[in-house]
Amino acid sequence: MTAETTMSNTPVVEVKDLVRRYRGRGSGGQPSVVTAVDGVSLTVKAGELVVLLGPSGCGKTTLLRSVAGLDKPDAGSIRLGERTVFDADSGVFVPPEDRRIGMMFQSYALWPHMTVAQNVAYPLSSARGRAKTFEAPVNAMLDKLGVAGLGHRYPSELSGGQQQRVALARALIASPSLILFDEPLSNVDAKVRRRLRAELRELKSRTQFAGIYVTHDQEEAMELADTLVVMDAGKIRQSAAPRDVYAQPASLYVAEFVGEMNRWPAVVEAGGAVSTPVGRFALPGVANAGDGGWLGIRPENVVLTSAPDAPLSATLRDVIHLGARVECRLRVHDNEMVAWIGADAAQDLPLSPGNTIGLVLPQEHMRWLPN
Repeated sequence: MTAETTMSNTPVVEVKDLVRRYRGRGSGGQPSVVTAVDGVSLTVKAGELVVLLGPSGCGKTTLLRSVAGLDKPDAGSIRLGERTVFDADSGVFVPPEDRRIGMMFQSYALWPHMTVAQNVAYPLSSARGRAKTFEAPVNAMLDKLGVAGLGHRYPSELSGGQQQRVALARALIASPSLILFDEPLSNVDAKVRRRLRAELRELKSRTQFAGIYVTHDQEEAMELADTLVVMDAGKIRQSAAPRDVYAQPASLYVAEFVGEMNRWPAVVEAGGAVSTPVGRFALPGVANAGDGGWLGIRPENVVLTSAPDAPLSATLRDVIHLGARVECRLRVHDNEMVAWIGADAAQDLPLSPGNTIGLVLPQEHMRWLPN
């Protein structure tokens, strides 16, 4: 193996067994300890965007801050390429200014009194002094990100998309290999957010940077991630490609946090059948006989039919028209569930509240979710 091959296979980020605890006082003044990051291991490869998804307090921002050097963990290690920047056992802690990482924040954090060119050049001038001229690399980076010719403008004179490109240019010029994103799209409305996500995907395709991206927005995470990491209570609950997390959730928590899921308490019977309040399903090998858990199916995989021989029947509680799709809220054996069907298909079905309709739950789309 050549040195070049070895370098290309080196992860951009490698986090091992990271722990971060916060100590304080609880009720009554008693000492308390909150474990924000609990034994997390994570790898980011060259050109890979890893998205950390989870609710507030799950540990995703603390993990990002630890990689950036803005927070000092209690245990574990962090490597950036060939460099160890944190190791609790050996006492290594490289400060953030020496980690050579680009960052994008919620507000983009562009200096309002500086021009675009001055904002982009700031990491270079901070690192190397102000004597040198950075016009050439700055112009090259602005051109690469499609904002050439805007170097003389101020941030207030830019659109939201242009501001995002300038912030990314500044992050890339500081660190062309790794960028950390701290919910950079959380302060814009939904329509603008969708457009900026599309732009960010195009920019990543063009520049092939590696990154860690923090968000609590499921749609944003699914659209941007090469690898989606779902976190809860300081732990990683699942790490996989977005389509795999959605199609094969590792637990009930993941299934309900990423998308919507109809689910029922379930028990595995002898022979592999799974018993639920809405019926029995042949799913051999999902678990051992006697095991309890949940059986679930995504709303888009529920089939509604007017055929008289449907295996199940449901009562329509409500029908909501959402443009391209129709959401049907159903009751099956005193259990609530939801089905999504296309607007065209809905025209051929008797979808009125109070009607009874046939129901099919395809076994290939049923998912066993362990407790």
